Amino acid sequence: MWLTEASPYAPLATALFAALGLVVVQLAAWALLSRAWGFPLTVTDIEIRTMLFFAVVLAFGPVGVAWCALMAQRDLRDLEPVLTVAGRELDDLRARLERLPAGQVLGLAAGLNVAALVGMEANVGRISTVLGPDRTPFDGYVVAVSILSMFVLVGPLLLMLRLAAGFREIGREHVRIDLFDLSSLAPFGRFGVRTSLVPLGVFGLALGVGTNIHVGGVAVATLVIGGMSAAAVLLPSLGVRRRVVQAKSHETTCITRALQGDAAALGESRVAADADRLTAPDLLAYRTAVEDLREWPIANDGWRRFGAYLLIPLLTWTAKAAISGLLSRVF
Repeated sequence: MWLTEASPYAPLATALFAALGLVVVQLAAWALLSRAWGFPLTVTDIEIRTMLFFAVVLAFGPVGVAWCALMAQRDLRDLEPVLTVAGRELDDLRARLERLPAGQVLGLAAGLNVAALVGMEANVGRISTVLGPDRTPFDGYVVAVSILSMFVLVGPLLLMLRLAAGFREIGREHVRIDLFDLSSLAPFGRFGVRTSLVPLGVFGLALGVGTNIHVGGVAVATLVIGGMSAAAVLLPSLGVRRRVVQAKSHETTCITRALQGDAAALGESRVAADADRLTAPDLLAYRTAVEDLREWPIANDGWRRFGAYLLIPLLTWTAKAAISGLLSRVF
């Protein structure tokens, strides 16, 4: 986060420069591995595209999450007028959101490595090959860098999920709900939709520049990454949605009791000051308006964007496969 904030370049440019540097590092590692295993040093299109895949994942992933974390600080500042915490308490809350417990890091690292191994085996039987007599430096390189990548990415991914869970807690515990000013809750939805783009966008870009991946590997990876993105978009809004539902239920209950003849019911309602002037038709119209209020802080265009994000990996893989097929026919 500090490096992303301190970089003189925009996040995309920072990630691009980091990716180029990682390609150089991988080329050096490839030369050392080939020499150590007694193979001639050759760098083909397959090796280059594989290095590009890992460079994109290892550069754009952490930078993307760091950017989202920095934007989360801005979202919290936008939420301050409706928060019930302020000052030192709010600063402690921000710090807690960015803390990564060791147990969670190890657990997620184990899960990511299992997913990586399953994905590689489903793709081209990579694990079976590297454990057999016909292994090559390329097989060992792919497995080693894949496992290394999971350990590198565990911190950014856990930070992303903890931020999402933290926004859920804030929405559930520390927000004042005004049913007729729900636009003030928009940062919850904005953070979720923005964050959901990172894993899907990075994987889609990696598929676009990297080596060919069979449909089995794409399906496994899309399920895992899509699940993370779904958690990122839903978690921040779940807490505040629950509060909105409770507020709507309380308000409609007050109106229903008033319509049933309970004169004191409107004392707990938002329209208590106007209770003496409201007729039954007014109360019915007001109750309908409350019932029609949206409960999610994610606008319709936010849901549409998230739906489009889910298609990024599959569309990228499909487009690349179609272009490769076309080029093979032409040439």
